[in-house]
Amino acid sequence: MAARKRGSSACWCRFNGWFAVFENRGELDGYLSNLPSESVMRIHLILASLTPQTAGIFLLERVAALVFQIGLSVVMWRDVRAGWRGILPLAIVLHAAVDVPAALFQAQFVPLFAVDGIYAIGALIVAGLPVKTFRTRTAAA
Repeated sequence: MAARKRGSSACWCRFNGWFAVFENRGELDGYLSNLPSESVMRIHLILASLTPQTAGIFLLERVAALVFQIGLSVVMWRDVRAGWRGILPLAIVLHAAVDVPAALFQAQFVPLFAVDGIYAIGALIVAGLPVKTFRTRTAAA
């Protein structure tokens, strides 16, 4: 049960940025009126305990997720256009691999800082793939 509680808290933390903005404006309860009061109280507790470091970690995780999504989509698009049939199995494996650090955190095997460090390094690598590919192609043309 403890792992389940921790996992659900981690899911709520992804929305902390928007929740914090609405909380600062005094509009949060209006947006969450359809949720049970226990869930609303949990959100208020998470926001009350949010530190700048934790907010930075959540921001880093969201930026990394965006970079993964765009970067891997560009790589897949390029490889599909090139006719490489191995891209679909590779995309499935990479999609699953991206979820592994978060699962390790929820199982309490690694700390949050390590997970987000892995995501940041992975995002830099993924962002570099399309850039390197297009630079190589431009230089060859």
